[in-house]
Amino acid sequence: MINEKKQPYVPQLISSPIRISLYSILLFVVLHTIFYSFEQLHYNFCTPCGFTGFIRSFFTNQSTICNALKVVSWNASVASSGMMSLTISIIGGVVMNSITAK
Repeated sequence: MINEKKQPYVPQLISSPIRISLYSILLFVVLHTIFYSFEQLHYNFCTPCGFTGFIRSFFTNQSTICNALKVVSWNASVASSGMMSLTISIIGGVVMNSITAK
């Protein structure tokens, strides 16, 4: 008993395709929320409206903050598209596996 070593706790990996699909759908919703909120922030703060907005855009349109908002929005959009493709592939694989297993 004294010489026994405790085994470290190793969490189980996600093995169920259904669980993976649910996590990827959840991640898609999170990424889409990030995309939408950053697009709204960019529209509200960096898109000129009217003549005064046109004049103001000379100073604010290419600012670091506006570029950062656009980059985060674009990256979230690309990532959410990838998550959608991954989810569809996993669900298709599960369906095809259940069809061919019978």
